[in-house]
Amino acid sequence: MRQSTTISMIKATARDRLIGRYGTTIGAAILLLLIQVLVSDAVIIMVSPDNIITYIVYLFTVLLVDVLFGVFYSGVAYLYMNVVYAQPARTSDIFHGFKMHPDKALMIQVPFALASFVQTVPISIMRNFLRGQEGSSIYMAMIGLTLVGTILSIIVKLIYAQSFYLLQDFPDKSAGEILGISARIMKGNKWRLVKMYLSFIPIIILGALTLFLPLLWVDSYIEASRAAFYQDCIVSANRNS
Repeated sequence: MRQSTTISMIKATARDRLIGRYGTTIGAAILLLLIQVLVSDAVIIMVSPDNIITYIVYLFTVLLVDVLFGVFYSGVAYLYMNVVYAQPARTSDIFHGFKMHPDKALMIQVPFALASFVQTVPISIMRNFLRGQEGSSIYMAMIGLTLVGTILSIIVKLIYAQSFYLLQDFPDKSAGEILGISARIMKGNKWRLVKMYLSFIPIIILGALTLFLPLLWVDSYIEASRAAFYQDCIVSANRNS
């Protein structure tokens, strides 16, 4: 019961801190989405995956781009920490990662990118090379690899969930140290974070059923809740140290 109450309080904190700031956070979400779409289209144009060689180049280009976007994810963490800690926040904060240790942001993003890579490659192979082979042994193997990759991706994202927030608070620490601190902080907190994510499913479904536009508000709510969750974790860690 205590965990559910804590999750409710975390989400309440996020809602409270977002009052008057939705324009900033939604603007940041739209800007980041536009950048992702433009970069994705550019990758497809530059590396058209029309044969096995260009397909392999395409996959590793996507992996590299995912790593590079760690700089933006650092900026998103900075933006929402400003929101949750009641500090001035601007849409342009998503570019903050370019100014503060972008090299560490890239290193922190590596395990996330690799986990996503392992998860999505089998799906991509099925879509591009195994059409009409449903039920074949190689197709079933790809499904198995997808399931394994999905589980791995979830585990990695839970273990290192606090990494980009920690980078903002402890910029002098190395990327490896930050990842290690996140792993320690998340001991005993992984299921709490999963429960918090699951609690957003109803409003995500509602947003999808209402022309998707409300999902921009939902995205702000989720991101602010993630930052508030970090705040709760770091306070608890300091209290117990």
